[in-house]
Amino acid sequence: MQPDDDKTRAMTLLSRGTVIGHYRIIEKIGAGGMGEVYLAEDTELNRKVALKFLSAHLCQDADCRARFKREAQAAANLNHTNIVTIHEVSEFNGRPFFAMEHVAGQSLRELIKAKELPIERVIELAIQICEGLHKAHQAGIVHRDVKPANILIGTDGRAKILDFGLASVAGSDHLTKTGSTLGTIGYMSPEQVRGEQVDHRTDIFSLGVVLYELITGRQPFKGDNDTATSRNITDQEPEPLARYKSGVNAEFQRVISKALAKDKSIRYQHADELAADMKQLLSPSGPVPVKRSRRTRIVVPLLIVIALSAIALVFKPWELVMESSKDSNTDVKRVVVVPFRNQTGDPSLDPLGKMVADWTTQGLLQTGLAEVVLPEMLSDLDASKGVRSVVDATGATLLVAGSYYKVGDSIQFQAQVMKADGSLLQAIEPIYASTESAMDGVEAVRQQTLGALALELDYRVQELGALGPRIPKYEAYQEYIRGADLFLLKGDMGACLDPFSRAYNLDTSFLQPLFFKCNAYLNLSQHNQADSLVRFLSQRRASLGRLQLLVVDELNGLLSGNLAQALSAIRQAVKLAPRSIWVVEWGGVALVNNRPRECIEALKGLGARKPWDFYWTFLAEAYHLLGEHEKELETAREGRRRFPTSSSPYYSELYALAAM
Repeated sequence: MQPDDDKTRAMTLLSRGTVIGHYRIIEKIGAGGMGEVYLAEDTELNRKVALKFLSAHLCQDADCRARFKREAQAAANLNHTNIVTIHEVSEFNGRPFFAMEHVAGQSLRELIKAKELPIERVIELAIQICEGLHKAHQAGIVHRDVKPANILIGTDGRAKILDFGLASVAGSDHLTKTGSTLGTIGYMSPEQVRGEQVDHRTDIFSLGVVLYELITGRQPFKGDNDTATSRNITDQEPEPLARYKSGVNAEFQRVISKALAKDKSIRYQHADELAADMKQLLSPSGPVPVKRSRRTRIVVPLLIVIALSAIALVFKPWELVMESSKDSNTDVKRVVVVPFRNQTGDPSLDPLGKMVADWTTQGLLQTGLAEVVLPEMLSDLDASKGVRSVVDATGATLLVAGSYYKVGDSIQFQAQVMKADGSLLQAIEPIYASTESAMDGVEAVRQQTLGALALELDYRVQELGALGPRIPKYEAYQEYIRGADLFLLKGDMGACLDPFSRAYNLDTSFLQPLFFKCNAYLNLSQHNQADSLVRFLSQRRASLGRLQLLVVDELNGLLSGNLAQALSAIRQAVKLAPRSIWVVEWGGVALVNNRPRECIEALKGLGARKPWDFYWTFLAEAYHLLGEHEKELETAREGRRRFPTSSSPYYSELYALAAM
């Protein structure tokens, strides 16, 4: 064993295979002023974690180690998608360390060095960081060292804040030493530089510095030395963003300036206020301009009036009606949610298992997506006997089950959706909550589970196409469906914009609503907004599913006038979603490429399910271009029969009669 005063040397002995409790070291992955970080295997839970050991000079006595442990434990209670989760706080050879979630990706510092980020991406990251900070601030935790190196960007594009375990806990006996300048000088707030008492608003200032650097590539207060930097922070105003970055307007400058206000009473008072202003900037109709090349402008109102502009010029826009296919779905699903199994070893937590099941069942009942087995039917059922026993007793076709574990001071929930034969349909990402905030975890399990069930149970998912690579929050999914109903059932392009926006704001990883919002803009002839939104989606390619990537390529082709690109992309998209609305889209794009026979073949691929009135309109138009007017008239009249309240089949019929 190394002497107590040789902490640094002790750390060099953490070679591959070193065992620390139930962790096995894999490799060293980082080091800095605060400490060293190792990638390790958690042998109990069979997962990779990151172990961070505090630098020896930061904690040299027992009181300091105890203080660090209390602060890290407080941070471990945080459960948020934009905060790196702390699993455990402990010591090794007298050296404090904590085990935390391993985030595959890179730090924001590395990202800044690698490439210039588009303004929209900066705003998106700012919103995520604000949401993480707001969660911590609500718990009374101040970070004190917000900087690019402490923000990780996962491979899914999501930002996660690191090192809350080194923060102070506001109002808890000043656990961090009074006067301490814990932090990094270039990112400190004026009150932090002066050694004054700080609160959550210091993090808002530091985030303002980070955002300034993301936009301009330079720190706003950087001086020749620490003293000069400190003086700039307290006394000097930063240069305008526009000096270093074109395309930044006054509203964006106002937001950054408010975050960097030296008087904390003038600064944003809460991180969610900054997030709200950022969301307004991110809105496709908002004020953030993007430097763009000149695009050929063509009027292509997607999905509804594509290739039919001649009709639209003569007649009023038609109402869009979708024939309900829900009634034709004879495969009725029955879902049972069984109580989750308590794997914590703490009998006092037994009620949580039934609470999760009851809460999720109640939510499912409200959706109307399936028949639901009520909790009282499970009272005499032993779910431990396996899926088959539950299915036989309840007649369920889908089963939701799960377990929960003790991980440090937190509870980890794991949930799965299974078919009647026991095969796995969806595995929900692990959800963490503190013991004191267990209901937050229960609600998160419900949201994610209902979202997963909606993907399986809602007939509209297949018709609208894949939702993307991640399961959305159910509340976001609900807004998306409201917007889709307005878009498809009523053709109300203006009314559908708000629910699509709300869906995205409720879950910014859920991008599918923005595709339909873009289509709505096109149908409203708001081509600038549609163009801006397509560009935004193009910059989020890493967060899109394969189908969504192809639709982005199609939209870019249509908006730039590259119709061949649009046709190629939509052909590939249909292979991924052969029973969805994108098949009708394929027919429309084929029409504008003057390929009516391809349009006919595409639409016939839907078979008996032809739920949209514009299916018949496109098909009639294709026959018209081929000069097959008898078939054109027959098609138009079939559309009238199926959609008697829609005007578009009437226009198609008139168009056919005029040509005969």
